Amino acid sequence: MTAITVRAATSQKAMEEILRRLGPDALILSTRKIDGQYEIRASGDGVDMDPPEAETAEAPVKAPLRATREAPSFERSFRAATLAPRKTAASGDPHAALARRVFYPEGLEEPIAPRVVILGPPGSGKSMLAARMAARILHTDRRLQPRLIAPAPGLLLHEDRLRGWARLMGLRLDRPTVQEALMMETGDPAFPEIFDLSDAGDHTPDLAARLIDSDDAELVLCIPAGTNPALTARLCRDWAAYQPTVCLTRLDLWEPEIAELEAIADAGLKVSLVTNGTGLIGTLRRPSAHDLRDWSGAWAAQQGIAAE
Repeated sequence: MTAITVRAATSQKAMEEILRRLGPDALILSTRKIDGQYEIRASGDGVDMDPPEAETAEAPVKAPLRATREAPSFERSFRAATLAPRKTAASGDPHAALARRVFYPEGLEEPIAPRVVILGPPGSGKSMLAARMAARILHTDRRLQPRLIAPAPGLLLHEDRLRGWARLMGLRLDRPTVQEALMMETGDPAFPEIFDLSDAGDHTPDLAARLIDSDDAELVLCIPAGTNPALTARLCRDWAAYQPTVCLTRLDLWEPEIAELEAIADAGLKVSLVTNGTGLIGTLRRPSAHDLRDWSGAWAAQQGIAAE
């Protein structure tokens, strides 16, 4: 029975040490903040442990620690409160294992990142996602004023939809050159930055690497639901070194299929967001195992129609 307690200046560093010592199957037993440091107690064998006398008498709530990328900010949110228990699918659910691989555990806090960088293939809905993220920030905390930033190598000759959405929300769209964007430092957390790399072209890899070179930056790979699984796999492999999370878009047009989700999981990535519809408010959310069961129902219906 293996249990360790790790303390670090940040929850990210504490989690990295847990992963290094116990591996991706570690179970979180408790989390708290002591004297300005984050303390995580974890077990490496899944066996229930009694809390030490120094901790509260109540049994700690356990949540599985997922195999991570360079932990995004909501992964860093193992703060003083113990995580809510993970709601797993029933043992008879054939998609439970896939849900664990491709989705984050339920109950994780989602603090607003000071910088989010969005990339993906053409037509995947990156600009709409940027606008929706800005709208969610405004809706969540009126004290924050998101910054929409869309670098471009030169003069644009196409319609700037993101500028129109920004205007609707009372925001300004910044259009720096690629070189200006490469020099940008992380700004004030009161002004969360949302970078849309739709127009960065061949500069996208270098720009993405530079913009996420900070502890709290998040990279989001935007992929439309219904994309050919082979293309999904290639996109995930191409960007896996940058360790993004995945946002599945256009779920109003198509439900993601098992092969698509497996391609994401096989690349070591997870789906952090799904979005659908045409509005800005209430269209962006974290997926769960419940979604997978709903999608599998649609798959079964489609297969039945095809069989007929």
